[in-house]
Amino acid sequence: MTDATKSEWIYDWNTVTPPAIAPGTRVLLNDETLRDGLQNPSVTDPSIAEKIQILHLMESLGIDSVNIGLPGAGPRAAADTVLEQPGTVRGLLANGELPMATPSLAKSQPIACA
Repeated sequence: MTDATKSEWIYDWNTVTPPAIAPGTRVLLNDETLRDGLQNPSVTDPSIAEKIQILHLMESLGIDSVNIGLPGAGPRAAADTVLEQPGTVRGLLANGELPMATPSLAKSQPIACA
């Protein structure tokens, strides 16, 4: 493909405007594997120990924040994502053992409307 032919078919936006993120800027990564990844019907829900192992792997990859689950999904999910106790995913993150942030958990309990 010659340069003339290539320029007719390929439009390089980077030559018109500079990139929105400057080259060399650190990109922050938010992982939702432990929430969205479990919504597929063919996926089995990992144990707390497996989730903690996954979090350690995420840390080694440089993940900055993680969405650890939806408390309204059931009692186990609520205990794992809300309680800041040793042995829970939330406890591991809350005590600073892992440096990742957790996005705010949304209200998951039904509310009475007047």
